[in-house]
Amino acid sequence: MSRATILCCPQITPLDARLARLTEFLGIECSLQTLRGQGAGLAPDSALLGRDHQCLMVSAAALGSLTESEGAPGQFLQRLLDRTKYLLVYGFRPDASDASIVRQLSQGLVESLIGLPRGYHEYTISSDWRPLTKEFTGLVFGPIQSGIDSVFSGPSLSPALRPIISIAGSPSFAAFTRGGCTIFILGTSDIADVDMRLKDQLRVVDWFSRVIPAAMFLRHALGRHRWHRPQPSASFIIDDLLLKETYGFLNYRQLLRATSDQSFAATIAFIPYNFRRSQASVVDLFRSHPNRLSLCIHGCDHTGGEFATTNLLALNAMARLADDRMRAHEKTTALPYGKIMVFPQGRFSAASLKALQSNGYMAAVNTSPIPEDSAPGDDLTLGEWLDVAVTRYHGFPLFVRRYPGELVNFAFDLFFGKTLLIVEHHTAFKHGYRDIAAFVAALNSLNPHLRWAGLREALSHSYLQRDLSNDTVGVRLWTSYTVLSNAGTSPKKYLIQKVESAEASLRQVLVDGCPADYVLDNGLLRMAIEIQPLAARVVEIRYANNLPSDNKGIGLRTTLGIHARRRLSEFRDDFLCWQHRLQTLAGLGDERRSS
Repeated sequence: MSRATILCCPQITPLDARLARLTEFLGIECSLQTLRGQGAGLAPDSALLGRDHQCLMVSAAALGSLTESEGAPGQFLQRLLDRTKYLLVYGFRPDASDASIVRQLSQGLVESLIGLPRGYHEYTISSDWRPLTKEFTGLVFGPIQSGIDSVFSGPSLSPALRPIISIAGSPSFAAFTRGGCTIFILGTSDIADVDMRLKDQLRVVDWFSRVIPAAMFLRHALGRHRWHRPQPSASFIIDDLLLKETYGFLNYRQLLRATSDQSFAATIAFIPYNFRRSQASVVDLFRSHPNRLSLCIHGCDHTGGEFATTNLLALNAMARLADDRMRAHEKTTALPYGKIMVFPQGRFSAASLKALQSNGYMAAVNTSPIPEDSAPGDDLTLGEWLDVAVTRYHGFPLFVRRYPGELVNFAFDLFFGKTLLIVEHHTAFKHGYRDIAAFVAALNSLNPHLRWAGLREALSHSYLQRDLSNDTVGVRLWTSYTVLSNAGTSPKKYLIQKVESAEASLRQVLVDGCPADYVLDNGLLRMAIEIQPLAARVVEIRYANNLPSDNKGIGLRTTLGIHARRRLSEFRDDFLCWQHRLQTLAGLGDERRSS
């Protein structure tokens, strides 16, 4: 049985179809049911009023067509509300006909809709309904989309109308009860098309009102039956650092103190070229505090655009060499590392993801999911931007990270089950650790259950699940190494799916280290496992490396060039630090207090 129904009248509109796709994207079964004409009036299928609805959605236009028809439409509406627990009415426009609809629907709680004049206006999210607004609770941000956003108004809005999202002091998304039905009204005239291709980077505010209110409603109405993250997680990534007591503006002991004070975890994106240069005292810090400090892989030599090439021979060699160096570092220091690639300078090619997959990397992380060799017209869809990771390129997961900034961007990521990945460099600690600590505290306020971990641990728990029945759970995986947990009190069957490219050389699937059965079906790996209550199991996917390779070493000239680049980069970072300190001592520096 469908868990969400969209009522269409007199026919399915593009707006209805877009809402249906958004609903399916969230992992919810959805049906579109059309009211059929009978004579001059409109009558629904008898089945519509013959069953209860947990979640029903209808556009203002469809509701208007119904109320204009003959045959006591008010009685039909009441009968429908009597069988419905949650109703969303969407697509409202600031005109007289829609005002009449919302007035009748709300029984006078709302009298009209008002369009907003052009200019800067902000969304204000209610602080009084956290179970619904969750990560967005209490946030204020903008600008709104004045061409599609409107607000509900009346001489004196009743307290019975609960504002959820307001603009300029008036509700744009609100709810009220009528009998046993909770009715949500959305004053945005459009719903986003998750299949639309975006030519530029996603700006959250541009899509907020077209995505989040409807998604909030669906999440509230259907709870665990839609895709959700069992445990939200975050990881703080700092690029380029050597493991020495102080690098540039960062001191590891002070960083450790900050992670302990604010209960967060930092992962150093370590350049494999430096695998012989770690100081024993800093290595001891990492070994003694594995839950606070960890390592992942940052390029190979960190030369300009090294992973932006499309040469698979070179990419295969670099991916292998980077891992060889990290394994050598682990052998000499006993420091484990996450086999996750953070691309230097944010530059990569689609081919590089194939090389990483073939060399057994778990995932890649970057500030942009768009490769340098992306073809014109091959833009990512809105749905791909919203997803936990981008898997378009050879089925290999690419996770997006952000610099500290507007909280709404991170709330957006948490809402869709993404791992919060925050990036900085040593210069962020120029004035101490207070700013980072404050930002971490702000992130923690978005979700009190946010769990901080090293990058490898955080990404190994980056999966979504939904309840299919009392004892069956659907799961979407992204990484080649995933830890699945059953937090319930009874055994459950987990139906797993993961995107796999047709060209991927999938070699083996292991569960807790033992070979497991699976099928490849239309670009998806599918398998089923059982997990006992309060237990966890590890799913690992291994690939063969069929890429071209050779055993040629790096020439002396190239080696010397890499060595010079690394030393100059380190000199630059340390010089900037000491220059700032000297200026501060001379009274010429920034007056911000250092913590």
